[in-house]
Amino acid sequence: MELENETKETTETKETETEKTTETKESTDNGEKGNGEKQSVKSFSQDDIDAAVKKAVAETKAEMEKQAKLAKLPEDEKRQEELRLKEEDYEKRNAELNRRELMQDARDMLSEKGIPVSFAKRLLGADKKETKANVDEFAKEWSSNISAAVDEKLKGKTPKAGGGKEPADPFLEGLGL
Repeated sequence: MELENETKETTETKETETEKTTETKESTDNGEKGNGEKQSVKSFSQDDIDAAVKKAVAETKAEMEKQAKLAKLPEDEKRQEELRLKEEDYEKRNAELNRRELMQDARDMLSEKGIPVSFAKRLLGADKKETKANVDEFAKEWSSNISAAVDEKLKGKTPKAGGGKEPADPFLEGLGL
């Protein structure tokens, strides 16, 4: 009986502490910093939340099914399947790392050529050689289009050299010069 009362009191205390923490967090999260400045609060639509929840549920369900499947396998097959899954995960991570490195290489190449790095994603190839070829081709097009735009802006009449009468200076005319 005493144990139950202690457990109840502990649970009530924890709940009260949680409520206080939540209230404190809510008061600080209402878009104000401690110094009175407003901060931007990111909001999500219900569709965004629903999509995130569905994705999390699907991932969890797939993981649970995978674990249940592994539990049913004999020990040697279980080890082989775990090894296969680890290899798949390794390959996926390795591919992601290679893609990030390639993206950084593309950004560096574009930066060297004075082209905005925001084009890097569009110029990414399967490997470094293909990416370099894409960047080089894009750089040629970029340069020619920029040159054409500058030439177009600079088109116009050129002023006549020394052929016109200079405007009279009212100060000099007042002095009789």
